[in-house]
Amino acid sequence: MEELFTGIENVKVFPGSFEAAGKVRLGKEEISVEGFKLERPRGKIALDAKIGRPFESNRLEISLDASTPDLRSLFSNMAGLEPDVAPFSMTIRAKRDGDSWSLQPVSASIGDATVEAKGELILEDQNVSGQLRLKGEVPNLANLGLFRERRLKAQPLSWSGTLTGQRDRLTADDLAIRIGEDNIFGRLSYRFEDVPDIELDLRADTLSILPLFDPAAEEEEHEEEQATTSRPKDARVIPTTPIATGPLKLVNGKYDVVIGELNRNELVAKNVEIRGSLRDGVMNLDTFNLDTRGGHVHASGSLAALTDDMQASLDFTGRNLGLIPAGDIPNSADIDLIIRTRGIHAGQLAGNANGFFVFNATGGQIKRNELLDLLYG
Repeated sequence: MEELFTGIENVKVFPGSFEAAGKVRLGKEEISVEGFKLERPRGKIALDAKIGRPFESNRLEISLDASTPDLRSLFSNMAGLEPDVAPFSMTIRAKRDGDSWSLQPVSASIGDATVEAKGELILEDQNVSGQLRLKGEVPNLANLGLFRERRLKAQPLSWSGTLTGQRDRLTADDLAIRIGEDNIFGRLSYRFEDVPDIELDLRADTLSILPLFDPAAEEEEHEEEQATTSRPKDARVIPTTPIATGPLKLVNGKYDVVIGELNRNELVAKNVEIRGSLRDGVMNLDTFNLDTRGGHVHASGSLAALTDDMQASLDFTGRNLGLIPAGDIPNSADIDLIIRTRGIHAGQLAGNANGFFVFNATGGQIKRNELLDLLYG
């Protein structure tokens, strides 16, 4: 069976025999597949389908069920994912009639992880109507297996939302994501244009920034990289690799993110606000606000893709920022930074930077190598 998938990138099928049987009827108005079954020692597929003729009529009806007690008996590599031992099943009940797509439903499961799509959308040129409900739940990401030889961090993940089409826009007003102990709610809007326009609005009471992969695997990989990677001859601190500006022109949109409390290890920020836009190759950070322990940060900036290079700006203000843990000794700093620059890579952007920097610190005490720990961890 593996010979059937030769040439399909990132998919490796375990070798093995299979049996297949079914009926194909060639009619004047449609081609039908009836009672098709494919079985392997550890997996099976059942398929019924109708395909309208002529093919330009865009008529299709499909009913498919596939299952196996061990996903690895069918696939050993799926786009970099090496699955653990887990049962797999998939159900497709779908119909297309011209511009109308109906999913009733399309679902899949790996172990106790499930995804499902159900609803109907009508896509006509750049106009869309109807509703499509999407949801998924992964009780433990680590149980999925290895992704590019690294195990995902043990934490739950779930999502849900209803896509609603209206004219040239597809919107999900009830977007909900749960990762670990954090809940994220928001709105996503996609407008069909020559350059797609996306608006994203997210809200979270708390959000913890955690590594995507298992910390033990990350540490082991880092040690292997240090042991095998030789230092390049051109060992500049600031790289001279050109920065790709093309992605800035692929999409337009706006983003609005508000987080009550943001955690990263022992760092805690509250009342985080991030707002900005991306249009015609110019990314604007209109607002970046957060409160630290006793202090506040405000920033704004922009990054513009020009014809031959890029232009960047940053305005940063920090007040009463705690710097070095010093027991009972108070310490804080005020920081003002304004930068304007232009270039094709990070080295030029740093070399062409103009602006000013004001730093005013009070109190505090450095013990032993705490400054080095602060800078280098």
